[in-house]
Amino acid sequence: MKNIIFLFSLPRSGSTLLQRVLSTHPEIHTLSEPWLLLPLIYQFKENVYTEYSHRQFTIALNDILETKLMGNRIYYEKINKLITELYTEITPHEAIYFLDKTPRYSLIAEEIITIFPNAKFIFLWRNPLSIIASIISYWGNGNISTKKWNWVAIKIDLFKGLKNLINARDLCKTNCVEIKYEELVKFPELSIKKISEYLELGDSFQYNFYNEKPLEGKLGDKSKNQKIKKIRGTSVEKWKTIVNNPTRKHWCSNYIKWIGKTRLHSIGYDYDKMLTDIASLDNSFGHITKDLMGYIIGHLIEIFEIPLFRKKIINILNKKKNYLVQ
Repeated sequence: MKNIIFLFSLPRSGSTLLQRVLSTHPEIHTLSEPWLLLPLIYQFKENVYTEYSHRQFTIALNDILETKLMGNRIYYEKINKLITELYTEITPHEAIYFLDKTPRYSLIAEEIITIFPNAKFIFLWRNPLSIIASIISYWGNGNISTKKWNWVAIKIDLFKGLKNLINARDLCKTNCVEIKYEELVKFPELSIKKISEYLELGDSFQYNFYNEKPLEGKLGDKSKNQKIKKIRGTSVEKWKTIVNNPTRKHWCSNYIKWIGKTRLHSIGYDYDKMLTDIASLDNSFGHITKDLMGYIIGHLIEIFEIPLFRKKIINILNKKKNYLVQ
């Protein structure tokens, strides 16, 4: 293996589609979603709940690094070596790249770029309104509810994740390639050519949107038939049929305003057009009761950290002791 490719995107941005396409090249090996770097980098963050005191651990770790005047640099070098050696071990000899696609890497994208300065970075952007619509469709069958589309569960991706990805892109702007989902599905030849040139794969990349071979690994989108014919002309504007009641329109308008004109423009989208498009949608009152309930319950989940409470209840029912500390 010569290098690692990191594919950065938010969830439901088409990253699995692009990963499957790139995996058809014999020199690119990948697993569905490795997730390996999240705990390694989160060792430096205090807001982690564990059975041991993670906060105390971060104090001890920083103490060790400061004692030897190493700082994060040496530690980051060790992480680089560990992950590179591990990916080399699981990559076939004929492949020169290992592709790591883990959507939650949006939370640590800047650290990854610092740790792997010689890696290859692909940023995949998608219309934020399409991402929201895809989340509703994929996890909620068109409904917003705490069991289906729990906005709290993906809030960290839509807000912190997007902000981090834009900052990370700015950090490595001269050493990355940016692809828009809308261009990928409308003009696949141009998008793949752009990536192929960046990865120095030459002109022989015979990409295949009809790859039926499933990705190895238990995580990620398990759709088996991600074909360009099913995506073109439907997914780009599909959000308009889903974000179409007062509650959803209000939530999405506020979200677009939070992103702001500067950030949206920097990833290739029109702020004013998005707000105009939302406002011009005909109102449908379907699912509005569930939406309102989901919105209220979502805030309660966020405030009272109900997932942690639920985990403790499950442990009690299973006669397991709770040792969840920060």
